[in-house]
Amino acid sequence: MNLPLGVATATAAAISFGAADFSGAVVSRRVTPLSAALSVQVISAAVLAAVLVVTSQEIRPSAVGIGLVAGLGVAVGLLALYQALAVGAMGVVAVLTGVVASALTLGYDTLVAGQAPSIVQVGGMAFAIAGAALSSRLGTVSMRVAALSLVGGCGFGGSFIAFNLASGESPVTVLFVARLAAIVLLGGAWATQSGRRLTMHPLITVAGVLDTAANLLMLVAVTLIPVSLATAISSANPPIITMFLARFVLGEGLPRSAYLSVGLASAGIALMFLG
Repeated sequence: MNLPLGVATATAAAISFGAADFSGAVVSRRVTPLSAALSVQVISAAVLAAVLVVTSQEIRPSAVGIGLVAGLGVAVGLLALYQALAVGAMGVVAVLTGVVASALTLGYDTLVAGQAPSIVQVGGMAFAIAGAALSSRLGTVSMRVAALSLVGGCGFGGSFIAFNLASGESPVTVLFVARLAAIVLLGGAWATQSGRRLTMHPLITVAGVLDTAANLLMLVAVTLIPVSLATAISSANPPIITMFLARFVLGEGLPRSAYLSVGLASAGIALMFLG
């Protein structure tokens, strides 16, 4: 385990995730979230295809299998997240999604990987859950947005666990196959819609490139530190980035009660990291 490098890599991934989420969310408010999610995956797959050609990585069957599983999580997580961001407060949605993803990966490390959480991490989980519950209780988000955030967090948490299993495999292959699987799943749903169209808005390109960079960084991070730690770090910062951009670019403010719930959830994620 290389803690300093792992923490730095996961933090860089978090910044990329936050900016990508904001870019995708802005476009999701102009077109359907499904179209935005699919467009992001198409851009990401194109970038990864170029990386594959440049790096000449070996394509192993096991890497393909892991990529297919991760792709399911990515497709579900991204679609749910964009749907929630399109109608809910961006900062709160990002925190709720991060809480769920962190809880899922912490459970994996505890029950499967045999890495039991510390008292501090358990306390962090309690803070995170309290913040999520308070957000719904105060009406900061609707039950539909809360449910979408839950689904999104499960999708992303599952994909991070799959990426953790990619240690020793060709990581770019895993990511590329995951993108292809997500494109097939999202494309199938998109094809059933009426008036369907893809958008190549400049922000979609930005979101696709940043999302690819973030996932490549996460692939490295989960091989250096426990997946729950990497997820906690990568979940703590995106809400701050997303909220900052939403506030100063879109002028989207939050009620004071929302800052309390976001603060509790963010503190919980930070404690899971420090633990």
